[in-house]
Amino acid sequence: MGWLHNDTSPTEHGFVSFVPEGKHVRAFWLDGRAMAKKGGKMMLRTAILDGNKITNERVLDDDVCTCCPTSAAPLATGPMVIYRDRSPKEIRDIAFTRRNATGWTPPAIVHADNWFFPGCPVNGSSIATHGNFIAISRYTVANNKAQVILCLSKTDKLKTGQEIILDQNNPLGRCTTVCTKNSTYTIWIAHQKNQTTLQLAQVSHQGNLTQKTTLTKIEGTRSSGMPRAVISNGYLWVTWTDANRVQLGRIKILAN
Repeated sequence: MGWLHNDTSPTEHGFVSFVPEGKHVRAFWLDGRAMAKKGGKMMLRTAILDGNKITNERVLDDDVCTCCPTSAAPLATGPMVIYRDRSPKEIRDIAFTRRNATGWTPPAIVHADNWFFPGCPVNGSSIATHGNFIAISRYTVANNKAQVILCLSKTDKLKTGQEIILDQNNPLGRCTTVCTKNSTYTIWIAHQKNQTTLQLAQVSHQGNLTQKTTLTKIEGTRSSGMPRAVISNGYLWVTWTDANRVQLGRIKILAN
């Protein structure tokens, strides 16, 4: 165990995502070392963890949202990471970069929501892949309307991907998404009838909403944290925080 990076400045480093890469693990994180100086920006950095060594550390984006979680997933040609970007005009849309045969692609926006927010919403996005199929869920306030949106694509040309609005009833967001070879499962925190709930939507890879259900009531404060999900042995496992305790539930899913 040790440092994920070689920086020892007393600045923020966090919101880490991992993906396997060959025999090693690649990490992505938000890195605030430049903020030790006036005018410095939060960066997105990556490195390969090779046993006790840190290699190939580099900057992927030199100006990102300061405290929205990252999310990463493998593709056949290399890993992809998504994160909340920050433009000079304080537009906070979700961006991505991926590694291919020639290196890292320039950062690009998943979809131009043009969300102006002069601060950090602490509300990231989530990516899941199956082969070259990509599913990205995100929270945004496009046109002054809070929404949870799922983007589906069979290539990394996400701007032409299919957009499915899962919730536009003033959700809290904090999405997590996983997928199988035929379906995508997205969980988020929603508002329903004066209650805050944990919601689940199942969407086929063709973009058809096949299931939408309430999983449980949940606290509507920051203490409810950020739900996470994984699929294992025919079950969708979901974890979240409620009443300052970590909760765990599972749902049987069809073999798909």
